Amino acid sequence: MNSIGVVFTAFHRQQYFREAVESWKLVAGRHSVDFHTFLEPSNKSEEMHRIGSELGPVHHNEIRLGVLTNPHHAISKMFEFGYDRVIVTEEDIIVSRDILEYFSWAGDLADKHSDILGTCAFSPQGGVSPGEAFISRHFDPLCWSPKKSFWEETLRQNWFSAAKSPDGQGVGWDWGVNRTTKSLNGYWVTPSMSRSDHIGVYGEHMTPDIYETRRGQSFHGETTADGYFWLSVDLSYGR
Repeated sequence: MNSIGVVFTAFHRQQYFREAVESWKLVAGRHSVDFHTFLEPSNKSEEMHRIGSELGPVHHNEIRLGVLTNPHHAISKMFEFGYDRVIVTEEDIIVSRDILEYFSWAGDLADKHSDILGTCAFSPQGGVSPGEAFISRHFDPLCWSPKKSFWEETLRQNWFSAAKSPDGQGVGWDWGVNRTTKSLNGYWVTPSMSRSDHIGVYGEHMTPDIYETRRGQSFHGETTADGYFWLSVDLSYGR
């Protein structure tokens, strides 16, 4: 077993999942990590299983856990399996070829700073240099990696309560992670040039009219820092 695990949460959108898996097949160093998929039951389970098993084991949920519970379940299991770092992604997210190099560098940086809670691969800004990064108060869920200590000491316990709005209505787990980040005065390492992109036009929280607003404006699947990770990182951003 490798020390880093990549986990997909997946349901039934096989056309997106195929594209996501194919993007990971092109990632440099992908054989140095383990891949797992936590799959929700559907009438597409057989094909989804075939796609996910091209990278690694597929774990079938006995009942549908939903978009709030399945990520919590998957991340918990990955750390229970013994991985030191867990990279969380979904069936409708594609990644750049150097994403593992980025996560390795960013994870090491996060480990040196107690107020950095983890790493995000997606960047909302249009960066031009693949070797630049910054720390942000904002968490983005489009492929991310929580520090193990943050998960075990805080986020695992707060996941469900933080995901609800003050009036008790459900909002979403990404909203909850942002809420927890704010309460801790925490930060996330974020690349100036996005290392992930969202391809799901239709989904639980996605419709065609807002789809383009969630794309990685600086994403390019062949992005590479060519060995010079990282020329520049702004640790003062937001502090």
